[in-house]
Amino acid sequence: MSIEVKLNIKGHEGKVLLFKDSYLLLPYSLRSLCDAFSIDSIKSYFPFNLSNINYIGTFPAFKYWTKITPIEYIELKEEFGKRMWSFQEEAIKYCKLDCEALHQVLSSYK
Repeated sequence: MSIEVKLNIKGHEGKVLLFKDSYLLLPYSLRSLCDAFSIDSIKSYFPFNLSNINYIGTFPAFKYWTKITPIEYIELKEEFGKRMWSFQEEAIKYCKLDCEALHQVLSSYK
């Protein structure tokens, strides 16, 4: 599956962005693909059950995270330290890492 987006932005008129769904090609989770292809970028974690997109505060509680073990949660929390956790900043990082990881997987897929 794919979707084409034609740009109508000054200086980019007529250019086309093509977004393709890789799941039909490689029907596995991105985390599994990262492991299978031994890529540099790693699949990260995100608290998908946290619905306050304006949240800035302490590291989100375990109940907000999905597909993560308590041990992985503790490791993430310790790695993050005492910094303020921002939903917006972490969501952007999460999406960028996913894109980098998927690009590396698809680039190494033959």
